[in-house]
Amino acid sequence: MIQVLNRAFDVLEWLAEHPDQPQPLSAIAGALKLNTGTCANIIKTMIQRGYIEQIAPKKGYQLGARLTYLAQQSRRHHRLLAVAEPWITRLAQQAGENVLLVTLQHFRRSILCHANGNQLLQLRPDYLMREDVYQVPTGRLLLAYLPEEELNTFIQQQGLPGPAWPKADTPTHLREQCAQIRRKGELTHVTHEHVIGIAMPVYEHARVVAALGMYLPAFRFKRPHKQQALTAMRKTCRQLHQQLSAQEEKPCRPHIRNH
Repeated sequence: MIQVLNRAFDVLEWLAEHPDQPQPLSAIAGALKLNTGTCANIIKTMIQRGYIEQIAPKKGYQLGARLTYLAQQSRRHHRLLAVAEPWITRLAQQAGENVLLVTLQHFRRSILCHANGNQLLQLRPDYLMREDVYQVPTGRLLLAYLPEEELNTFIQQQGLPGPAWPKADTPTHLREQCAQIRRKGELTHVTHEHVIGIAMPVYEHARVVAALGMYLPAFRFKRPHKQQALTAMRKTCRQLHQQLSAQEEKPCRPHIRNH
């Protein structure tokens, strides 16, 4: 075990057990049998990360807003998954292609759920699992719908895409590309590996909470299969928007036929 991590979690858990009033450093260190300097350094780091708040000088500490945010995100993702998973499975069966539901977590592309198509020739799993936001359509689409402040932070932390997205070689060009994606409301991209990636936004009320993605070999992206796949994706996005924006929490599962 990593001792400093254990101590940090001990501090968080102890503060969670004493929520009624801010706790002074001496009380925290004494209760956990920590050296005062060590405890102070742990708390200082936690304050910088938003997990602990100092109420005022010498008035003590309490849990920070970052923990509340993480708890809310966890509940949101659980509900999103519960609502979306049956529709993702249904879409994959209808189109016969790989379907993903993707979110951004810490500015990395994270696959919330995935359903395989039934076509004989499918993409390699490692292609679908790429984390780089710039490399794949679902990542680019989610980037396009970030609030301006979050987009600025993303650029500062991740830099520009370089060869992964040549048309977004400057901050201005990147924003122009994002604006084009928003205007169209979806993104279809052909890679040099002859892979078609399609991405569409999933809304909860007026906010984009995920990207619906479909990936298939370019040779299959022809009429009528092309139009059927796009129509089915758009319909799924509308259904997800309607259900996620409804007041009730319990998802209504679609009927899924076994083939």
